[in-house]
Amino acid sequence: MFIYLLIAILFICLSLHKSKDLLYSILFVIILCVLVFSRGSQVGTDVEGYSLNFKHLNDNPLSWNYIILFEPGFNYLVLWFKKYISSNPMNCWGTLGIIYTISFFIFAKKYTKNRNIAILLFYLLGTYFLSFNIMRQCFAFSFLIMLFSFINIQNINIKKAILFSFSICITAILFHPTIYIFLLLLLFHVPFIQKMINKRILIILLVLSYIVFYTQAIIPFITSIIGTTSIEGKLINYATSKIQGGEDSGFSLLKISLITLFQIYIILISKEPKNIFLFSSTLGVIFLNCFGLLVVEFARVYELLAGIGIIYLADLWDIRKRNLLAYPYKFILITYACILFLNILSKNYGEIVPYVVRF
Repeated sequence: MFIYLLIAILFICLSLHKSKDLLYSILFVIILCVLVFSRGSQVGTDVEGYSLNFKHLNDNPLSWNYIILFEPGFNYLVLWFKKYISSNPMNCWGTLGIIYTISFFIFAKKYTKNRNIAILLFYLLGTYFLSFNIMRQCFAFSFLIMLFSFINIQNINIKKAILFSFSICITAILFHPTIYIFLLLLLFHVPFIQKMINKRILIILLVLSYIVFYTQAIIPFITSIIGTTSIEGKLINYATSKIQGGEDSGFSLLKISLITLFQIYIILISKEPKNIFLFSSTLGVIFLNCFGLLVVEFARVYELLAGIGIIYLADLWDIRKRNLLAYPYKFILITYACILFLNILSKNYGEIVPYVVRF
């Protein structure tokens, strides 16, 4: 745990000193790349299963998916790496983590001047640590945010919308189906939805979603659906049994309450709520409240949408103090991020503690 805390302290000190210095950004990225590449096979969930898949993988498709079911694109990617780069699976997973980290840096560099704050939040909020665990989703996410770095997602015309949709669908098919959730970002550009986006509506939706979470109102609805179908598996087990504080997904009642309250605070101090990055993070919290405790994969959807929303949090670093709520923003943001960071480490979500070097 010490190495994680040391990096957090270093990043906080340097980011608060200079939020826009490119040299600091590069230093942050190098440190994070070394950390993810050097980790041992004990660090992160599913690493053992992924590595067994890797070791059994060869040109014969019958050798694929030995333990974990990979999407076709990911199987080809791993096979190519094994044949032409390295036969060590940890080199592969480490390289994917590097791609993920650099992709976020390029994405942040494109959309915010406060790059160092964005990378700091990428680390403290746990978005970075996803690459230790959900490696297929993270690679797919890397591909998308690289695309977003070349297509201005804040201003999309019909031609860009088609390319946007096509890229998301292909990425979801080849690497991981959770990526389909990003199709919802297109709603932001629908004129009817645009007219409805305001502080009051966003806050009402957040409050309603929290009520759904708190009352578990979604359970009877899901149960009625699966009761009339032949759906089986993890969804039934989670939906028809009592939710036990979200321990499986890493989101307890207290943690979800904190996330929801913070999102409401961000909306209240925002000058212009019609922002696609704010829309993404708000959508993520609503999705988490409604579905995150049913199946752990749904909580991961929130993590990805919130990763896009980091850009808005970084931009608010330069917010003009128009009201009393906005004055303590920097303090509240860092405190909030540190609470979530310490929660991740103490609860060991994703089995990232202790950190072990593989060399």
